[in-house]
Amino acid sequence: MVARTWLVPYTDAERGRQQLLATIYLTHNNVTGQLQLDVRADSKVVVDGGRARVVVGKGHTIPFSVGSNVGRCSVHPKTTGFEYSCTFGGEQIAEVQRRPVAWLEAFQPSAVSVSVQDRVEFRAGKNYYQLVVQADGGEAKLYRKRYSEFAEVHDKMKQAYVGSHLRASLPAPPAKILNPFFDQLEPTFVQNRQVELNDYVKKIITVPRALAQPALLDFLGLALRAPSGEPVDLLAPPPVDLLNAPLEAPPMPPPQPAFEEAVV
Repeated sequence: MVARTWLVPYTDAERGRQQLLATIYLTHNNVTGQLQLDVRADSKVVVDGGRARVVVGKGHTIPFSVGSNVGRCSVHPKTTGFEYSCTFGGEQIAEVQRRPVAWLEAFQPSAVSVSVQDRVEFRAGKNYYQLVVQADGGEAKLYRKRYSEFAEVHDKMKQAYVGSHLRASLPAPPAKILNPFFDQLEPTFVQNRQVELNDYVKKIITVPRALAQPALLDFLGLALRAPSGEPVDLLAPPPVDLLNAPLEAPPMPPPQPAFEEAVV
């Protein structure tokens, strides 16, 4: 599975000239060819064929609209793998993974704090861990999550970082218990898993661009936001991303002048 995310600027006549933000989220099962496009915005969204299938050796395009603006998400086969692109209003948009980290901070939730509390609820033989999330100076919110939800968001985050060197920076969640006879309600096991899950969520929000990914935002109950103040041109070519830029060899020192030994 591969996931790709784009941020799209738009305006809505009903909201005046205020710049709004839409999130375009494309998932592709590169084995079965299944495509799914999810568009999130405050205005009316229309997706023409949000679920589709890519035929071997051929590409596919899914058109969509946000308000009165039209866009297209495309998948094209390459010699090795696939290429993903998104246009909006006829302009090419850079993927979130290709945007500079500092540039994304204007849209991400700020001052995000997460923790998994040591209190665990037991329901119908299942453990529910209490996830506490606080962001943007607001009140802390409590969510009850099963271990399987942590494992699911981790799989989605790996999909979002396919092809990025940052994929290796994603922390690993606690290992899944495969033994069906293992007592997962045993107090020591539950306490250890709570500690491991707490460590996992604290680490994953520090990975660059993680808080711009819909999978993690949904899990934490957070959302991207349109920038306040001066409008931001999201369609402009992104600045050079020093985090992803290839390393360059240091410049060679200038040649030293040659000195000949004097002959007396």
